[in-house]
This record gives sequence, C-alpha cells and structure tokens, in this order.
Amino acid sequence: MAWGVCMSIKRRLLCTTALTVLGGWVIFTGGAISPAWSAELNLPTKAPPQSNACVPAVDGINGKLSAWGGSFADNALYGGTGSLSLPLGCEFGAQIDGTVASFDNRFLGSVAGHLFWRNPAQGLLGVYGSYTSWDQAGGVRVGYFGPEAAWYAGRWTLEGVAGVESGNSTTALVGGVLTNFDLKTRFFDQVNVAYYLQDNFKVFAGHRYLAGENALALGGEYGIPLSHGVMASLFAEGRIGEDRYRGVWGGVRREVEAGHQAYIVYPVIEESKLELKAAMEEFERLGHEVFSKFKLGLLHGRLSSEEKDDVMQKFRKNEVQILVATTVVEVGVDVPNATVMVIEHAERFGLSQLHQLRGRIGRGAAKSHCVLVGPTRMTDEARARLEAMVRTSNGFEIAETDLELRGPGEFFGTRQAGLPEFRVANLIRDRAVLEVAKTEAAKFAESPDPAVSHEERDAVWARLKQQWQRKYGLVEA
Repeated sequence: MAWGVCMSIKRRLLCTTALTVLGGWVIFTGGAISPAWSAELNLPTKAPPQSNACVPAVDGINGKLSAWGGSFADNALYGGTGSLSLPLGCEFGAQIDGTVASFDNRFLGSVAGHLFWRNPAQGLLGVYGSYTSWDQAGGVRVGYFGPEAAWYAGRWTLEGVAGVESGNSTTALVGGVLTNFDLKTRFFDQVNVAYYLQDNFKVFAGHRYLAGENALALGGEYGIPLSHGVMASLFAEGRIGEDRYRGVWGGVRREVEAGHQAYIVYPVIEESKLELKAAMEEFERLGHEVFSKFKLGLLHGRLSSEEKDDVMQKFRKNEVQILVATTVVEVGVDVPNATVMVIEHAERFGLSQLHQLRGRIGRGAAKSHCVLVGPTRMTDEARARLEAMVRTSNGFEIAETDLELRGPGEFFGTRQAGLPEFRVANLIRDRAVLEVAKTEAAKFAESPDPAVSHEERDAVWARLKQQWQRKYGLVEA
C-alpha cells in the first residue's frame, strides 16, 4: 500500500509524471507519497487572443511547487516537487517536472518531461520521458520513455503511459530486503480508469507492469482546496498481485529453471515464541504454494547423520533443486551448481555467520546472488551488518567490521563480545597506538633497556602478576 499526494486532482497532466522503480515497487515522484501539504504557485501570463476553434492546452505559463512526506514500503519518503507548464501554440503544451526526495534515508532525484496535444473536453496525446537516480548501494538509475494518452467522457477518464524502461544493475537494501536490481531494457505500462465522484475526488482502478512484474492497482485521490492557492491532498493506492517476496522468489525460480540450484536458510527449525519463520513449516509451504514444480529438500540439525548425508547427496546430484535449511550448511558444503541463497531473518545472524553462509554459493563459474531478508525496522547494528554484506565480500573487511560492531570480548575471560575494559584506550580508535605499545612491551620483556635497573623491572613484573591474578584468578604452574 502506498499513501500520498498528487499535485492536482483535476484532469491535468500533472498526475502522470515521473516513475521510479525500486525492485518492483513504484514511487510516483511527480506527485508525492502520503498525506501532505501541497503548495501551489501559479504564474499566469497574458495569453494571446484565441479564436473560437482554438482551445489552449495550457492556461498560460503556470508553475506548481509542493512539499510532501509520508511512507512507502514501510520506509520514510519525503521531499519536494516542482512543475512548469508552457503553452506551445494552439492545443499544444509542454511540462517539466523535477523532484528531490529522501527515501530510506537516501537521496532520490527525478526529472521528467512531457510534450503533448490536449483538448480539455476530449483528451490528451503526448510523449513522456523521465530519469531517476537513487543514492543506494552504488546508485540505482532508471529511465522511462514512451507515449502517454488520456480520454475524457463526462466523469470518466481513461489515462495511461507505456513504453520502454531501462536501468542499471546493482544491489540495495530496501524495506529490509537485500534486493538485486536488474533494471534491463524492457516494456512498461501504467494504465488507469478513473471516475470523478466530485471535481476534487476520484477513484481509480488500473494495471501496472513495471520491473517485469504485473499488478492490479486500486486507489483514490482527494483534494482539499485551501486559501491562497494552497491545497491539501490525500492519495492512496493498493496493489493486488504484488508482494514483498515476488522479486525474491521470482529470482530463485529463474535460476532453478536455468538449471542451477538454491539454498533458503532459516534461523530456527520449528515455530517458536520468537515469531520467526521456521525451516520445517516453510519447507511445507514453499513446496506446495511457491515452488510446486521443483524438488525441495530439508536439512537441519535434528536429522540423523544418515538422513543429512542422504539429503546432501541428492542436492549434489541435482535431484533436489532447492535446499531449505538451517545454519548446518554454514560450513563444509560444496555444491558449485548452487547460484542463489535466500537468508530469512538475516538480522538475527552475526556478520561472520552471514559471510560463511554466503560462501556456500559462488563456487562455480556462474554468477551468484545472495538475498538477505529482514524486517523493515531493525536496530542500527543489524542494519550495519546487512549493509556491510552489501558493501563487500572481502573476508578481511568483514572481520574488521565485525570487530568494530561487536568488539573482541575478553582475551582471557568469558565474554565473547564487547570492548575490553580499558580505562582510557579504545581498541578500534587507538589501534595504531596500541600496536606501538605492544611492540614496546615485547622489547621490555625480551631485550630490556640496560638503563632500567633490575629492581624497576622486577617491580613491573610483580605488579602485572598481581593485577592478572586478581582479575582472572590465574595460578602459577
């Protein structure tokens, strides 16, 4: 469900503006998303005299500015949009839209242009183009180009835009799902049938084909004119046939149909009070509802050694195409034909564990994909772990990031995480200074300075021994 505003409820071009595709989700950047205030600024010019046969497409030069904010895919989305409409002689016009926004705390910018013929009583024909950039994981870039049209019949309107979408390939964390964007060149469309219950209130139903996914859209728009050209507008749209996992399972299905294999990893074996998806229940559901055409296997720690070996042998021979498992596949599993891994509740795993799991794929010549699925809202540390997985596959960088996030724990104690109890030093911040201290300590122990007396050295060793014995209860052997 998307909530938002559109800059104009009336039958104008302003509601068919730039589109941004985010992994099968669509943001209408020419309007706005969520209940918001939309400030409108009109800049009329003195229009030339018109004959009775000529109806201008645009009432002089006019511009609109809007500021908006709200939620899309459970992430904050807010920004501003500006539009400028220009008359180009009788019944022709042009419009330019620009949007600057923040989505999922990342910059998003879009620019769109329209060139059209329009008769306010009949309809509209034109061409449309847009370009959108989203500053996420190296950048998502996508462009659209194609014809647009609208037909007016009383309170009914049929409107749509279709054409070619083209973009780049990258990976980004969206709504808790690590999504692989493969925005290749292909067809897109967005078509609506709208009915105006009032001049400022319409409902609509339509079709969306974006990023290779079909969906039925249902929604409405309601505008509340205020004083001095300011309008408050509400927008809502729901999609049928589109869900959070459609792109994920679609990617798994394409890999398996191409002859490859896949892992789907869950944190627990059975359902528990933690409300986590479990391997056994999801194995049954996926086998019946999602991947009924493929052979699935189940692997977890409660199976006997013989049962585990049997499942793994079938997976190695490709008799099982999709292996549903817990973290028992973390190490010691080598299937070069496996090219995709989906990890559910990825926020529950440690960074090193995620890296080990990802290492089960990419062992052959084919390109591999790891998809991390987590909640939309997670702790800063959990998000940092997932973003580290997006940023690098280098084991040394992963280990360093893990050290920064968790700390090394105690070297001689029982704590396995957290920073050591230094009074002043910070292990991460002062690493260079601590390296120097380590070198000097080694010199003191192995080749002491002759200028330091034996009494002073003995006093240092006695003090160290006292400190370590008091803290950790060490005994002298």
